[in-house]
Amino acid sequence: MQLYQLEQFQVLAHLEHMTMAADTLHISQSALSQSIARLEQELGVALFDRHGRKISLNKYGREFLSRVENAFRELDDGRKILADMQKAGASRIRFGNAASASLAANILRLYRRQNPDAYLEYCQGKKEDLVHMLKSGETDFFLSTMRPLEPELSGKKLGSLYFELVVPADGPFKDRDSVDLKELKDFRFIGPVRSNEVRQIFEAICFSMNFIPFFSYESNDGSLMLEAVRDGCGILYTLNGSGEAFAHADEKVLERAGLRRLAIKNDYVPPQLWCVRLKDHYLSDAVKGFLQFLDGLFY
Repeated sequence: MQLYQLEQFQVLAHLEHMTMAADTLHISQSALSQSIARLEQELGVALFDRHGRKISLNKYGREFLSRVENAFRELDDGRKILADMQKAGASRIRFGNAASASLAANILRLYRRQNPDAYLEYCQGKKEDLVHMLKSGETDFFLSTMRPLEPELSGKKLGSLYFELVVPADGPFKDRDSVDLKELKDFRFIGPVRSNEVRQIFEAICFSMNFIPFFSYESNDGSLMLEAVRDGCGILYTLNGSGEAFAHADEKVLERAGLRRLAIKNDYVPPQLWCVRLKDHYLSDAVKGFLQFLDGLFY
């Protein structure tokens, strides 16, 4: 049993599509098929159910996949430990985010001010995708407004978040510091795509006020959403932290773009921000330092 066979099995198990898996691995379909057949022969059991060209992971495959992913996590932990021991490459921080892109941008901006030489890898995505990345060792932790329910995950509540709006500085709200959401029922909104968890929370708040927000622009890219506000596409809603540091984190960015913040008057249950990671998983000193920094932002 070779390591490359386990890597090939892992990709095929997640995709359950021989052609797509072969393309992802940059090998021929026949080579992948033969490699999986040898692996199954060595294990003495079929890992997939085959129905013509379609394949699906069976109960043996699901059990073996969990063991393979545990093994890869152990190997990744070993690599991190050696990197820490050698003091080389130990500063990498892999940070996922299922919450607000603007909130994550502010967190990263504040961290870089104190740690300009930090090596950060950032990924914005859906919670279920980031859970998979955690399990496969592709990220160290991620932020979410949803408490993790999976038994292998650990969730730490960082603090409360609040919604605010980003509008043109010279627009119709230039003399206002706050607004009632009901006043905006006929305005166009800018925000993340429909599958984003923050979008779902914001829509639920609007529904409770008896209106459905109309979205004229959707993106998970924070800078593109700011450009859309500047271009007059609508009003951007964002989530921000309640700590003092967040109040001025992106002040200069908004000012350069000719934009400003607008508070929301309405009462609503504030979303909570959770830091999610694997239980009993090795964390480098750099990641531990980043998590301590997060605690300091919210407390």
